[in-house]
Amino acid sequence: MQSGARSGRSVGRVRHPPVPRTHGKPDELIVIEVLGHFEYDDTWRERALRGETLVIIGNTPGDDDAGAAAGLPFIAVATGVFSVDDLRETGAVLVVANLADSLDAVLAAIEGL
Repeated sequence: MQSGARSGRSVGRVRHPPVPRTHGKPDELIVIEVLGHFEYDDTWRERALRGETLVIIGNTPGDDDAGAAAGLPFIAVATGVFSVDDLRETGAVLVVANLADSLDAVLAAIEGL
């Protein structure tokens, strides 16, 4: 560790050790490790954002895997290397080419969850 580097993170008043390293791990494992790191169990959604609709918006099939691991619906936006057709093969509740032209559809899909 570099001199003067922080050895942990503060979230509220709780001090946590550094977030687990994520390089090279599957997205779903990253989500599980980060949630566990901050001591979230299976009820984390109800405790953290009671009454809110949560989704994962991403541009890779790995984002769908992360959403499935976290129990969250996935909305795919084809702004990366994966096409709309590629992303339609995922479990996405909605696939759009971009947010600029499809924001109303994305917001409607979220509202409908």
